[in-house]
Amino acid sequence: MRQHQPSSEQLRLKLEIKKQRITDMHPEHQFHKLFDHLEDVSFFAKDCEGKLFASNPTLLRRYNLEEEADIIGKTDYDLVPLSIAEKYRKDDLEVMQSRQPLLNIIELALNAVGVPEWCSTNKFPVVSANGEIAGVMGTIQSYRFGMLGSSIHHPFQEVIDYITEQYNANLSVKELAGNLNMSVRNFERIFKDIFGMNPQQFIIKTRIFKACEKLRTGASVAETALACGFYDQSSFTKLFKKQMGLTPLRYIKLYAMR
Repeated sequence: MRQHQPSSEQLRLKLEIKKQRITDMHPEHQFHKLFDHLEDVSFFAKDCEGKLFASNPTLLRRYNLEEEADIIGKTDYDLVPLSIAEKYRKDDLEVMQSRQPLLNIIELALNAVGVPEWCSTNKFPVVSANGEIAGVMGTIQSYRFGMLGSSIHHPFQEVIDYITEQYNANLSVKELAGNLNMSVRNFERIFKDIFGMNPQQFIIKTRIFKACEKLRTGASVAETALACGFYDQSSFTKLFKKQMGLTPLRYIKLYAMR
């Protein structure tokens, strides 16, 4: 039997009911409290100035904090290296200005002890009851490149595995595309659609990821640059700072295992 589509008036009434139900909720029983029980998902909400006003325990652990009161009022500039904070702020402003979400942002982030990890971030605008932009909220979750379920994506899993294993080799995007019998342009387009970055960006980020491991365990900057496939120490330092927000030497000072 064919169902009738609800009229615009019926839709309006349904939305009014939803709005009223949310408004009537006690602050301690609102939807965001569900995030307190998700171990692998960090939740945050910030005002228009970037000051945090809500979080969950997973986000606190990410920044090595104990109580939510310890993070309220702080900005990303208080919690992460400068260039990473600037990237977060840029995304926040885009969400607030466009009033559109940014979904599945794949990026490298440092945890409290300096270990990098791939993260998937989602950001949504926060709108006040009078319709004004009040900030941004979102989630951060660890991202695993080994979780491509669809058979359509399966060949690209092989590419990811190859880059991860051969990160210090002279990797060619043309060769990677040729291994899948694809043109470079088509390969780059599909890669970016799946992973949110182009192949060259992924190669650089993978090398930086591996470099962090080596720097933390006692390798020098020069040794790390050579071992991770960078042209020289200078180019390595420049790319490391761009990705991680601090120089390799500063990273060693803060996070190297003693």
